Amino acid sequence: MRQKYPIMFIPGLIVGHKLYEWAQVVDHVRKTAPLFAVHARQRGMLLAERAHHLKETIKAHYEDEKLHLFGHSAGGIDARYMLAKYPEMRRQIVSLTTCGTPHLGTKIADNYFRDFANSELDEMLTGGEKAEKIVKELTTPEMIRLNDEMETRRHLNNQVFCLPIYIGSIFKTGISNWSGYRTLCKDGLANDGTVTVKSQTYGRIIQLIEGDHKCATLPFRYGWPWQTDKYKEVFAALLKRIELLEASNSI
Repeated sequence: MRQKYPIMFIPGLIVGHKLYEWAQVVDHVRKTAPLFAVHARQRGMLLAERAHHLKETIKAHYEDEKLHLFGHSAGGIDARYMLAKYPEMRRQIVSLTTCGTPHLGTKIADNYFRDFANSELDEMLTGGEKAEKIVKELTTPEMIRLNDEMETRRHLNNQVFCLPIYIGSIFKTGISNWSGYRTLCKDGLANDGTVTVKSQTYGRIIQLIEGDHKCATLPFRYGWPWQTDKYKEVFAALLKRIELLEASNSI
C-alpha cells in the first residue's frame, strides 16, 4: 500500500495505556501500512476527557499533518466527539472509519445497572465512581442526544465509513459473548454481542465482518479460536478503503 497519510487507531474503553496485547496487531498492520499508530491513554476517562486526550495526542505527534482515524467501539465515539468539540481538528482529519461503535447506543449499557451488579465492568473500566458515568454515556438515550451535536459526516465532507461486525452463529463465538448476543437478538437485530449492526452503522459501509465485538482488537491473548485471525479481515478492508480514498480526487 502506498500510504500518503498516517492512520491512528483509537481503541475502546477496556484497552488502556498498556498496549502490549496490541503488539502483534500493530506489527501485522505495519507490514502493509507503516505509518500506523495506536492512541494510548489511561482507562477510566469520561468521553470529554478521552476526546481531549486524543486531540492533544494528535497535536503532539503530528502537529498539522493530515491523518486518517480508525475507532473501535467507544473509540469511534471519542473521534466524533473530538471533531464536534474542537473544530480546528477537522481540517487535519482526512477520514474516519469506525468498527463495532455504538453510534445509537447499546442495550448492554442500558442494562448496566441490572446486569453488572457485582461491579464486573467497573473493574474492567477501572473507573471507580466514574464507571457508571462512563457507561451512561453509551446508553441509547445519551447517544441519541449526542448525535445531534456530532455531525461528523458534515464535518468531514462525508469521508466517514464503518465496518459493522455481526455474530453469524452463537457457536462461532466465545461463551463470554452469549449473554449479550441473546439480549440483543431479542429485538431481532444482528449484533456482535455488544452492539447491534444498526447502531454500528454510521457513514458508508465498507464491509460487513462476521465475528464478535473483540475481533478487531484482542485476537491473540483473548480471541476465540474460530476468529483468531478475524482482525486481519477488518484491517484489510480498512486499508483497501484508505488506499482507494487516497488515490481518488476526493481528498
